[in-house]
Amino acid sequence: GSTAKISPTATKTNTPLIETPQSVTVITREQLNDRNVQTINEAIGYAAGVNSNVFGFDPRYDAFYVRGFDLTYNGIFRDGLRQLGSGLTLPRIEPYGVEAATILRGPSSGLYGLGSPGGILDVTTKRPTFTPFGDVQFQAGNYDRFQGNFDIGGPVEGSDGTLAYRVTGVKRQSDTFLPGSPDDRSYIAPAFTWKPSADTTFTFLSEYQENKLPGNASFYNAPGFQITNIYSGDPALNDFKSQQYRIGYAFEHKFSPDLVFRQNFRYYNNDTSYTYTGIDGISDDGTTAIRSAAFLKQTLSQVTLDNQIEAHINTGPIQHTLLAGIDYAHYDFSTRSGFGVAPDLNLLTRNYGSQFIATPALGPLSYQNQDQVGLYLQDQLKFDRFILTLSGRQDFVFQGNRDEVGTSSQQNDTAFTGRVGLGYILAPGLVPYASYATNFTPQLGVDANG
Repeated sequence: GSTAKISPTATKTNTPLIETPQSVTVITREQLNDRNVQTINEAIGYAAGVNSNVFGFDPRYDAFYVRGFDLTYNGIFRDGLRQLGSGLTLPRIEPYGVEAATILRGPSSGLYGLGSPGGILDVTTKRPTFTPFGDVQFQAGNYDRFQGNFDIGGPVEGSDGTLAYRVTGVKRQSDTFLPGSPDDRSYIAPAFTWKPSADTTFTFLSEYQENKLPGNASFYNAPGFQITNIYSGDPALNDFKSQQYRIGYAFEHKFSPDLVFRQNFRYYNNDTSYTYTGIDGISDDGTTAIRSAAFLKQTLSQVTLDNQIEAHINTGPIQHTLLAGIDYAHYDFSTRSGFGVAPDLNLLTRNYGSQFIATPALGPLSYQNQDQVGLYLQDQLKFDRFILTLSGRQDFVFQGNRDEVGTSSQQNDTAFTGRVGLGYILAPGLVPYASYATNFTPQLGVDANG
């Protein structure tokens, strides 16, 4: 439906939203269908506290703010696992492959570790079902936009109800209002679920996606932050190409109705290539734009793993939902860049694409890696009409930087974070609460003084 009653994002358990001591918004698949969203920014655009247009029109990234804080690098999760970003390389999310998008507002490090103090966005991938279904769409729009979607799945014949599959795909070719700037995408996401018994479920999730976009989607700002209508890019050198893929799984086993083990795993890889021009200034007579060119190649690979065990026990009149877990995240990031000059742009004729612009040579490689290990514990206590949520987490973050000449640096951080929330069931559907939560984000690298 259009309104969710339960979301595991806030507590990593199936706690009703009304009992969660934190502000949560769930955008369901029905809402996504009704609005025919084309980007994650569009998907969350109506959620309270979200600003999804902070950079204007820019099809290159899923970039947005929640409660005034940027979530782009440190606040996006996929199926409960952190989706890392670094440099100009950020995994993109195809909304047609999404079952739900959940905004959890406020500090959330007590369960998720390193992140944005504004909150997190957790995106749930479409899963196989044991009921046959099929969906095929064709869409067309302005700027020669043509797109086809398909989503099919159901039980696997001959598996006696133990296997189900799902395949979701998107193919789009489109221009945009920016000169020579495409918005093309190819997306395929196979998945299957194996359910050998009522107590055990294993779901395999995978994805491959290619994007072709403008390398520069910005307009020139004159000194004093004066807005102009001068496009900074040029079709002669303006390509952003990315290839990304992921494989992972979600495993759950119930030892008893009161004891459940879960393990979620994902490997992600993203290769990007940028070429673009930029305007560095305007001539004194205002007729010429002075430009430069750039070429960047970046690779980001990441591994994330979350192990958790959930137990339900009673101590006298108090009901406990206990959750204990350990998670791990690692990424490797490499980048090469090159910069050069580009011919001036005639502002009287706006001669975009009419001049040859050489691709700059790439410079040396630089590398960055990060490891994060987190141990967390949560107890949700119910006594009469009171609901008390306690969570605590200890994180260890290790980061290294190096370049081709051997210069390297290390940075290690530790942090303890948590949450205390108390709610009272005043009436059905009315639960006022108070909460206190903490958050941390290491400031990476060094300043100008080293």
